Amino acid sequence: MPEIQVFPMTSDYLASGQSIGDFFTSDLVTASRHRPIAGRFNFKKQGVTAPPGSILLFQYNAHLVAHAKFISKNPPDTDSPLDSKGFFMLDLATLKYYIRPISAVDLQGFWPGLAFDQRKRKLDVGQLPAFLAFTSTR
Repeated sequence: MPEIQVFPMTSDYLASGQSIGDFFTSDLVTASRHRPIAGRFNFKKQGVTAPPGSILLFQYNAHLVAHAKFISKNPPDTDSPLDSKGFFMLDLATLKYYIRPISAVDLQGFWPGLAFDQRKRKLDVGQLPAFLAFTSTR
């Protein structure tokens, strides 16, 4: 069964001088040397533990900044950066970058007690429709 998982990010995922907005609206959606297929997300630690079809909520700087549907987790390959532990594929048709990032306080109405830190968290799927409606204004 699909899940909702929070995926914490640090500035290590960004190129020097790159904004988180540029990462999600330009870098991730464009093929490049380390991303020969758009939608490929090279991860630096353990990646995602959710099953395919799950929704990933990307956390950066104590806010949610984007979400997308998770397709697959893959081991590093010849296109992976040296510091990559692998990559996962995202469904770009479902990628939504929030121009106005979502704070932990905003999320309390959907997932009470949720706090941001560097742990991956699985959230109650039952709240997904209301959360997605909320993000449509972000």
